[in-house]
Amino acid sequence: MRQSLAQSELHTLRAQLHPHFLFNTLQGVSTLIDTDRRTAQSMLLTLAGLLRKVLEYGSTDLIAFREELGFVEAYLELEQMRLGRRLQVRWQIAPEVHNALIPQLLLQPLIENAVVHGISNSRDGGWIEIRAYLQVRLLVVVIRNSIGGASQSGLGVGIKNTRARLRYLYGEDAAFEFETLEAKIAVARLMVPAFTAEVAEAVNA
Repeated sequence: MRQSLAQSELHTLRAQLHPHFLFNTLQGVSTLIDTDRRTAQSMLLTLAGLLRKVLEYGSTDLIAFREELGFVEAYLELEQMRLGRRLQVRWQIAPEVHNALIPQLLLQPLIENAVVHGISNSRDGGWIEIRAYLQVRLLVVVIRNSIGGASQSGLGVGIKNTRARLRYLYGEDAAFEFETLEAKIAVARLMVPAFTAEVAEAVNA
């Protein structure tokens, strides 16, 4: 019964992200419809591709990091269409992480937080840095971003959802930290067991 309840809660948490992500992205598109219709149209096409990808994931809890990374790259492409040169993205992805498993849509809400609360409200824009590497038997992902201007209030979906999903999936074997440094930099750091598809199949066999 506890396992069934946990699975139900995971499904609810995952489903919570879909309308949240869609609503926020459509808001971004709406700001460009009157001023830059061509870019707005490109954003809608990219968004359609992202939604297709979400449907392909279905109810799968874990996906390969390379797939999650592809989703994040497409999402940041959307934001760069909207923000232009105001958004700078830096990548530091170790090759060995690509086959590691990670909960689907785990990174996108954290990166969305970085864009909404750290960059889009700054006249000069800012930067996001995504770093991923293996440390012993852990997959470590660090998202850093500049903070400029007054932060917009939000529902807190990203951080709350991340902590809850990690707790239900990994228990005490995963960790998530978020902090704001004095240098006007926000840092989100998560660590999960570095399972691969091959290991998961062996465990389930």
